[in-house]
Amino acid sequence: MRLNRYLASCGVASRRACDRLIEEGKVFVNGVKALVGQLVNPESDRIEYNGKLLSAETKAYYLFYKPFLVLTTLDDPQGRKTVSDFIKNIPERIFPVGRLDYDSEGLLFLTNDGTLAHRIQHPKYELEKEYVVKTNQELNSAQEQEFRNGILLEEGKTSPAGLEKINHCLYQVVLHQGWHRQIRRMMSVLGCEVLSLKRVKIGPFRLDRLRPGELKKILPAELKELKKLLF
Repeated sequence: MRLNRYLASCGVASRRACDRLIEEGKVFVNGVKALVGQLVNPESDRIEYNGKLLSAETKAYYLFYKPFLVLTTLDDPQGRKTVSDFIKNIPERIFPVGRLDYDSEGLLFLTNDGTLAHRIQHPKYELEKEYVVKTNQELNSAQEQEFRNGILLEEGKTSPAGLEKINHCLYQVVLHQGWHRQIRRMMSVLGCEVLSLKRVKIGPFRLDRLRPGELKKILPAELKELKKLLF
């Protein structure tokens, strides 16, 4: 995981502030002055801040319903509402895993477990994420199949995706990757505009009865099901 994220999980500061501490030469990894953007393995690397050996907090795992117009970050220089506004009473310092656009809503995984967070996000592990997407017009059968086969975007061709029509202009979409604004850009290539987007499932977890802004602690048995898919 990135060093700044690990430092944040240890309660040192926000990730942005941790980058500044690294630049100031206050962080060492295995006795060597650290670099911004450096990757570390908390289980094998010796990580020190101001001469003190760090250890992460007790691992914590939560599900969160990110509301519409909330940033999937812990701070924002522009003063917009972020995930951190909803987790102030959580005893552990947790962070959001993966992306969910500012103008989207739905399920987010929050944790301080960097190893698990990495596996949830990495396309290699193909963790399924499901969305309900409303567009401004219907796709025809050829467009639907093109979406399923993969759309050529700036980064390359997207992986095969699931697409099923729920009703007029409303679709269920299943992805195994998470490029920036991926569904919106895929639909745009097909001539459609996404009017609303909600993530309803990550791996074995569903949004279910969670309401916007609500948190739910993940039970050990539920976590075990997730780990079966990733390890």
